[in-house]
This record gives sequence, structure tokens and C-alpha cells, in this order.
Amino acid sequence: MIAGQSMFLATSVSIAMSVPILVYRHFIVWCISADEGLDSMLIELLPYVAFCQPFITLGMTAAAINEGLCLYHHVVKRMFAATCLVTIPVAAILTYTFHLNIEGLTAAVCMGYVVAGVLNFNLFMNADWEKAMRKNQEVTEYGTKTEDSVHSTS
Repeated sequence: MIAGQSMFLATSVSIAMSVPILVYRHFIVWCISADEGLDSMLIELLPYVAFCQPFITLGMTAAAINEGLCLYHHVVKRMFAATCLVTIPVAAILTYTFHLNIEGLTAAVCMGYVVAGVLNFNLFMNADWEKAMRKNQEVTEYGTKTEDSVHSTS
């Protein structure tokens, strides 16, 4: 299945690109910042981002495939739920309770995207592909009929 192969390829590339970010994080931060305080914060954040990136990529690729099957409303619901139920509460707890400023916000965003990715991957794995393909074909045919009627009246 092409969709599974694209998810595997995207996740593999993401893993391969996360390793150099971890290895060269001091050089990366040195290139983009001249402030020592900012340097120390960014160096602490890059492992969060590098570790979560493959999971985020897997979920967002699944979301893109689901959107290609005209499952937009399901994808949006899952993203909205992950943001409201995971990202915002975890960010508030980590920031106000544990006083983890930028580290807490970064961890919360990573957690939210990972949860959204898991939900979208679950949708991808359990989708009724035949129904989605029929619906996609109907949408495509309707768009073609609309374009034909517009061009014939001109």
C-alpha cells in the first residue's frame, strides 16, 4: 500500500534527520544565537524536538493521507481535541506548577502533537478505505460537473 510506504519513508527520514540535530545541537545553536541565556535554553530544547519529531512526522503524514481521503472533519476534530485536552492543560501545569518556562511549553507542544499523531494514525489504520474512495470520487466528479457547467455557460 502506497500510503503505508509514504508514512514509513517520512518517518525514516525524520529519524535520520533527528540524529544530526542531537549530535550537532551545540553548533546549530551557535549559528542561530549570540546570547548565552538563549543558547542554554535552546540546547535544552533540541532533545525534546529531536526525540518527538519522528512521532510528529508519523502522525502528520497520517493526517495528510486522511485528508486526501476526504476525512478532513475527523482530522480537525482530533487535532482540536489534542490541543484542548493535552497541549493547553499540560503547558499550564508545567509552566505554572513546575515553573518550567520554555522547556514546559516545548514539552507540552510535543506531547500534544504526539497525541494528535496517534489519534490520526489510529484513524488511518481503522479507516473504511472503500467508503472514503467512493466519497472522494463523488467529490471529484461533482467538481468536474461544476467546472463543465461553468465552462458551457460561458
